Amino acid sequence: MSRVGDNRLKVMPDNADGLRQQTLHKLQHMLTIRQAARCFVAISDYFHRLRALSTLWVARPRPEEGPAM
Repeated sequence: MSRVGDNRLKVMPDNADGLRQQTLHKLQHMLTIRQAARCFVAISDYFHRLRALSTLWVARPRPEEGPAM
């Protein structure tokens, strides 16, 4: 991978984190307390399921590699 590609991969999490923070800040102005609480519970549930799916994906059985063709 090129240096430009490496740099983009390093910057992307920072950009994503900034976008997440902006979104959360805007949500508090758009939602009631109850709506915000339900939103955060839904987000938490989503990430919990995503982590579980990721764990299953990593632990999946992989076919044995046969001879190269």
